[in-house]
Amino acid sequence: MACKKKEPIVKYKLRLTCNIEIIQEHIICAICGQPIYKNQKLTIDHIIPRHHGGTDDTENLQISHQICNVIKSDLFPEEFEPRKKELFENALKNWKLRRTDKEIITEALKRMKSR
Repeated sequence: MACKKKEPIVKYKLRLTCNIEIIQEHIICAICGQPIYKNQKLTIDHIIPRHHGGTDDTENLQISHQICNVIKSDLFPEEFEPRKKELFENALKNWKLRRTDKEIITEALKRMKSR
């Protein structure tokens, strides 16, 4: 009896990146509510995280500061919102941050306190 030669299973992980030219003049971070300026890094955030089954559909995507998205992590909106101030304070206190990220977080915390 001849043995069949098994083909190796090959898995590919593909990461797509693209440059998006945003024409809109005033872009607001969906997480902290502040404007995103040209010297600040922005990212596309998944409202329902992909880790929890969120999709790449436009209804599940929002523009945010990169640092705000990192702070939000993979939390659902209903988990993140009640803890937002605590998470921003923790990042400001314990993380090594770039100057622009520090400014974003500091201003976001000021806005949270004024509400």
